[in-house]
Amino acid sequence: MKSFRGEICVILSTLGFGSMGVLAKGIYESGYGVLATLTFRFYFAGLALLVYLVLARESFRISKKQGLLLAAIGGFFYSAFSICYFAGLRFTDASIVAFVFALYPVIVTLLNFFFFHETMSGKKILCLVLSVLALYILTRSPGANVNLIGLAVSLVGGILYAVYTMLLDHKDLQSLSPVVTTFYIILSTGLVLTLICLARGERLLPISSSQGLSLMSLGLVST
Repeated sequence: MKSFRGEICVILSTLGFGSMGVLAKGIYESGYGVLATLTFRFYFAGLALLVYLVLARESFRISKKQGLLLAAIGGFFYSAFSICYFAGLRFTDASIVAFVFALYPVIVTLLNFFFFHETMSGKKILCLVLSVLALYILTRSPGANVNLIGLAVSLVGGILYAVYTMLLDHKDLQSLSPVVTTFYIILSTGLVLTLICLARGERLLPISSSQGLSLMSLGLVST
Protein backbone atom coordinates (compact mmCIF):
# COMPACT_ATOMS: atom_id res chain seq x y z
CA MET A 1 0.00 0.00 0.00
CA LYS A 2 2.88 2.34 0.82
CA SER A 3 4.23 1.98 -2.70
CA PHE A 4 1.00 3.48 -4.06
CA ARG A 5 0.74 6.30 -1.52
CA GLY A 6 2.16 8.87 -3.94
CA GLU A 7 -0.20 7.82 -6.75
CA ILE A 8 -3.20 7.94 -4.39
CA CYS A 9 -2.26 11.45 -3.24
CA VAL A 10 -1.97 12.58 -6.87
CA ILE A 11 -5.42 11.14 -7.68
CA LEU A 12 -7.04 12.78 -4.65
CA SER A 13 -5.33 16.08 -5.46
CA THR A 14 -6.58 15.90 -9.05
CA LEU A 15 -10.15 15.17 -7.92
CA GLY A 16 -10.04 18.09 -5.49
CA PHE A 17 -8.59 20.45 -8.09
CA GLY A 18 -11.17 19.33 -10.65
CA SER A 19 -14.04 20.08 -8.29
CA MET A 20 -12.82 23.65 -7.70
CA GLY A 21 -14.17 25.05 -10.95
CA VAL A 22 -17.59 23.46 -10.47
CA LEU A 23 -17.91 24.75 -6.89
CA ALA A 24 -16.69 28.23 -7.83
CA LYS A 25 -19.14 28.48 -10.73
CA GLY A 26 -22.00 27.66 -8.38
CA ILE A 27 -20.88 30.30 -5.88
CA TYR A 28 -20.61 32.93 -8.63
CA GLU A 29 -24.13 32.16 -9.84
CA SER A 30 -25.42 32.84 -6.33
CA GLY A 31 -24.01 36.37 -6.52
CA TYR A 32 -20.72 36.02 -4.63
CA GLY A 33 -17.61 37.83 -5.92
CA VAL A 34 -14.27 36.38 -7.06
CA LEU A 35 -12.11 37.94 -4.34
CA ALA A 36 -14.52 37.13 -1.51
CA THR A 37 -14.79 33.54 -2.74
CA LEU A 38 -11.01 33.20 -2.77
CA THR A 39 -10.65 34.80 0.65
CA PHE A 40 -13.03 32.36 2.31
CA ARG A 41 -11.43 29.48 0.45
CA PHE A 42 -8.14 30.24 2.18
CA TYR A 43 -9.79 30.96 5.54
CA PHE A 44 -11.25 27.45 5.68
CA ALA A 45 -8.13 25.77 4.24
CA GLY A 46 -5.86 27.62 6.68
CA LEU A 47 -8.08 26.70 9.64
CA ALA A 48 -8.02 23.02 8.64
CA LEU A 49 -4.22 23.04 8.36
CA LEU A 50 -3.91 24.84 11.71
CA VAL A 51 -6.01 22.15 13.42
CA TYR A 52 -3.89 19.43 11.81
CA LEU A 53 -0.60 21.02 12.86
CA VAL A 54 -1.80 21.47 16.45
CA LEU A 55 -3.06 17.87 16.70
CA ALA A 56 0.10 16.51 15.06
CA ARG A 57 2.22 18.72 17.36
CA GLU A 58 4.32 19.95 14.46
CA SER A 59 6.53 22.96 15.04
CA PHE A 60 5.43 26.27 13.52
CA ARG A 61 8.89 27.76 13.90
CA ILE A 62 10.45 29.22 10.75
CA SER A 63 13.35 31.59 10.21
CA LYS A 64 12.92 35.22 9.20
CA LYS A 65 14.27 34.43 5.73
CA GLN A 66 11.86 31.55 5.33
CA GLY A 67 8.99 33.74 6.52
CA LEU A 68 9.77 36.48 4.01
CA LEU A 69 10.10 33.94 1.20
CA LEU A 70 6.81 32.21 2.06
CA ALA A 71 5.07 35.58 2.40
CA ALA A 72 6.28 36.57 -1.07
CA ILE A 73 5.27 33.24 -2.60
CA GLY A 74 1.83 33.30 -0.99
CA GLY A 75 1.17 37.03 -0.97
CA PHE A 76 2.03 37.52 -4.62
CA PHE A 77 2.30 34.34 -6.70
CA TYR A 78 -0.37 32.22 -4.99
CA SER A 79 -2.74 35.17 -4.73
CA ALA A 80 -2.14 36.20 -8.34
CA PHE A 81 -2.59 32.82 -10.00
CA SER A 82 -5.62 32.06 -7.81
CA ILE A 83 -7.26 35.32 -8.92
CA CYS A 84 -6.44 34.44 -12.55
CA TYR A 85 -7.95 30.97 -12.18
CA PHE A 86 -11.17 32.15 -10.56
CA ALA A 87 -11.47 35.15 -12.89
CA GLY A 88 -11.02 32.85 -15.88
CA LEU A 89 -14.01 30.82 -14.71
CA ARG A 90 -16.20 33.87 -15.24
CA PHE A 91 -15.35 33.97 -18.93
CA THR A 92 -14.87 30.42 -20.13
CA ASP A 93 -15.59 26.76 -19.33
CA ALA A 94 -14.17 25.31 -16.13
CA SER A 95 -12.74 22.37 -18.08
CA ILE A 96 -10.70 24.70 -20.31
CA VAL A 97 -9.42 26.79 -17.40
CA ALA A 98 -8.43 23.65 -15.48
CA PHE A 99 -6.68 22.21 -18.53
CA VAL A 100 -4.67 25.40 -19.11
CA PHE A 101 -3.49 25.28 -15.50
CA ALA A 102 -2.67 21.58 -15.88
CA LEU A 103 -0.20 22.63 -18.57
CA TYR A 104 2.11 24.11 -15.93
CA PRO A 105 4.72 21.31 -16.36
CA VAL A 106 4.96 22.39 -20.00
CA ILE A 107 5.46 26.00 -18.92
CA VAL A 108 8.09 24.95 -16.35
CA THR A 109 9.94 23.07 -19.10
CA LEU A 110 9.88 26.11 -21.37
CA LEU A 111 11.01 28.44 -18.57
CA ASN A 112 13.90 26.13 -17.73
CA PHE A 113 14.85 25.97 -21.41
CA PHE A 114 14.82 29.73 -22.03
CA PHE A 115 16.16 31.01 -18.69
CA PHE A 116 18.29 28.16 -17.35
CA HIS A 117 19.33 26.63 -20.70
CA GLU A 118 18.19 23.12 -19.87
CA THR A 119 18.29 20.72 -22.78
CA MET A 120 15.07 19.69 -24.52
CA SER A 121 14.93 15.95 -25.11
CA GLY A 122 12.83 14.38 -27.85
CA LYS A 123 10.32 13.15 -25.26
CA LYS A 124 9.90 16.64 -23.81
CA ILE A 125 9.34 18.14 -27.26
CA LEU A 126 6.78 15.44 -28.07
CA CYS A 127 4.95 16.14 -24.78
CA LEU A 128 4.92 19.88 -25.55
CA VAL A 129 3.42 19.30 -29.00
CA LEU A 130 0.80 16.86 -27.69
CA SER A 131 -0.21 19.23 -24.87
CA VAL A 132 -0.72 22.16 -27.24
CA LEU A 133 -2.62 19.89 -29.64
CA ALA A 134 -4.87 18.67 -26.82
CA LEU A 135 -5.67 22.26 -25.82
CA TYR A 136 -6.51 23.11 -29.44
CA ILE A 137 -8.84 20.10 -29.73
CA LEU A 138 -10.51 20.98 -26.42
CA THR A 139 -11.18 24.58 -27.44
CA ARG A 140 -12.51 23.46 -30.84
CA SER A 141 -14.82 20.77 -29.49
CA PRO A 142 -18.58 21.20 -30.11
CA GLY A 143 -20.30 23.24 -27.40
CA ALA A 144 -17.07 24.57 -25.91
CA ASN A 145 -17.49 28.05 -24.43
CA VAL A 146 -14.17 29.66 -25.40
CA ASN A 147 -13.50 33.29 -24.56
CA LEU A 148 -10.16 34.84 -25.50
CA ILE A 149 -10.09 36.97 -22.36
CA GLY A 150 -10.75 33.93 -20.19
CA LEU A 151 -8.14 31.93 -22.09
CA ALA A 152 -5.55 34.71 -21.76
CA VAL A 153 -6.22 35.20 -18.04
CA SER A 154 -5.96 31.44 -17.49
CA LEU A 155 -2.68 31.30 -19.40
CA VAL A 156 -1.20 34.10 -17.28
CA GLY A 157 -2.35 32.20 -14.20
CA GLY A 158 -0.73 29.03 -15.52
CA ILE A 159 2.59 30.85 -15.99
CA LEU A 160 2.41 32.26 -12.45
CA TYR A 161 1.57 28.80 -11.13
CA ALA A 162 4.59 27.36 -12.94
CA VAL A 163 6.86 29.98 -11.33
CA TYR A 164 5.21 29.23 -7.97
CA THR A 165 6.06 25.52 -8.22
CA MET A 166 9.65 26.38 -9.10
CA LEU A 167 9.98 28.69 -6.09
CA LEU A 168 8.75 25.93 -3.77
CA ASP A 169 11.96 24.08 -4.60
CA HIS A 170 14.02 26.90 -3.08
CA LYS A 171 16.87 25.59 -0.93
CA ASP A 172 15.76 27.63 2.10
CA LEU A 173 12.41 25.81 2.19
CA GLN A 174 13.76 22.27 1.97
CA SER A 175 13.96 21.89 5.75
CA LEU A 176 10.25 22.65 6.25
CA SER A 177 7.52 20.03 6.10
CA PRO A 178 5.05 20.37 3.19
CA VAL A 179 2.18 21.03 5.64
CA VAL A 180 4.01 23.88 7.41
CA THR A 181 5.02 25.38 4.07
CA THR A 182 1.45 25.18 2.77
CA PHE A 183 0.04 26.67 5.98
CA TYR A 184 2.19 29.80 5.82
CA ILE A 185 1.59 30.25 2.09
CA ILE A 186 -2.17 29.98 2.57
CA LEU A 187 -2.03 32.29 5.60
CA SER A 188 -0.19 35.01 3.68
CA THR A 189 -2.47 34.57 0.66
CA GLY A 190 -5.59 34.90 2.82
CA LEU A 191 -4.26 38.06 4.48
CA VAL A 192 -3.42 39.71 1.15
CA LEU A 193 -6.82 38.85 -0.32
CA THR A 194 -8.57 40.16 2.80
CA LEU A 195 -6.77 43.50 2.44
CA ILE A 196 -7.72 43.66 -1.25
CA CYS A 197 -11.37 42.93 -0.42
CA LEU A 198 -11.43 45.62 2.27
CA ALA A 199 -9.79 48.15 -0.05
CA ARG A 200 -12.36 47.41 -2.75
CA GLY A 201 -15.27 47.37 -0.31
CA GLU A 202 -16.23 43.85 -1.35
CA ARG A 203 -18.67 41.99 0.88
CA LEU A 204 -17.05 39.11 2.76
CA LEU A 205 -19.79 37.50 4.81
CA PRO A 206 -21.94 34.83 3.06
CA ILE A 207 -25.61 35.75 2.77
CA SER A 208 -26.94 32.19 2.96
CA SER A 209 -26.13 28.85 4.53
CA SER A 210 -25.77 27.26 1.08
CA GLN A 211 -23.10 29.80 0.12
CA GLY A 212 -21.28 29.15 3.38
CA LEU A 213 -21.39 25.40 2.79
CA SER A 214 -20.09 25.81 -0.76
CA LEU A 215 -17.26 28.07 0.42
CA MET A 216 -16.35 25.57 3.11
CA SER A 217 -16.28 22.75 0.56
CA LEU A 218 -14.11 24.89 -1.70
CA GLY A 219 -11.61 25.45 1.12
CA LEU A 220 -11.57 21.98 2.63
CA VAL A 221 -11.91 19.79 -0.47
CA SER A 222 -10.55 21.71 -3.46
CA THR A 223 -7.65 23.44 -1.71
